[in-house]
Amino acid sequence: MDEPDADTPPESARPHKLGGDITIFRATELKDDLMQALAVADQYLDLDLADVQEIDTAGVQLLLSTQLEAAVQQKPLRCLNPSPQLVAVLAMLNLTDRLLAGDGA
Repeated sequence: MDEPDADTPPESARPHKLGGDITIFRATELKDDLMQALAVADQYLDLDLADVQEIDTAGVQLLLSTQLEAAVQQKPLRCLNPSPQLVAVLAMLNLTDRLLAGDGA
């Protein structure tokens, strides 16, 4: 049995990558993925959003509902490396501070 590398953080400590299109067409798939990531998260859930290409209001709602569920479980959601596309949509909806505040609050 291989020992884990001391320099490699445990799976739950690595940011969860979420990319591509976060739209209504993938909402169910992504919700299941995010709830699984939240279930294995220790103290917080970090989402790496650098590869988000497109996001619609269903995608924004998914991020907000994940943030709410994370708060209920006392595992704050932290959105890291937001793509320019994501930042633009959140700014248009006046939700930048809500999702990109850094601590998920």
